[in-house]
Amino acid sequence: MHNIDVRIFYFINKTCQSGFLDMIMPAISLLGIGKVLYPVPIIMLFLKDKTFKGLGMVLLAGYTSLYYIVGNLKEIVAVPRPYVALTGVHVLERAKEFSFPSAHSTFVFFTAYVLSVYFPRGKAIFYVMAVLVGLSRIYLGVHYPSDVIGGALIGTLGGILLIKAARSVTR
Repeated sequence: MHNIDVRIFYFINKTCQSGFLDMIMPAISLLGIGKVLYPVPIIMLFLKDKTFKGLGMVLLAGYTSLYYIVGNLKEIVAVPRPYVALTGVHVLERAKEFSFPSAHSTFVFFTAYVLSVYFPRGKAIFYVMAVLVGLSRIYLGVHYPSDVIGGALIGTLGGILLIKAARSVTR
């Protein structure tokens, strides 16, 4: 692990530690899990509006493909979680699999990209929420900043590719 990655991790995880953040960061982190994200596109598929149906298909395809991509990358790269590799980590959550890349960050940045294409006026809100989820993963002690950045890049690239694919099919 690079020194700068660990230093930024400790800054967010330890220096910024507070009782208030201990309460809100787990809730913010929930915005990046499948149990919260997956039902939304499934519901969209049953709506009459074609835009929402299309959006639902793109989101569902993205979540499903990214789930497998991230899961395989975690096993290949095999980076231990910060709370396993470092001492003095403020741990508010534990996870069984490896650290890189952050699945939460992958999913929320994918979602932010796709939603910003469909709803450009909300772009800033979508990305602020994605950044907050990424920061929450570091704060909770389960990811390094590089895990979050890697997830953000994978999610955004996945969004770009799926939007291009969807547009090529609908033309």
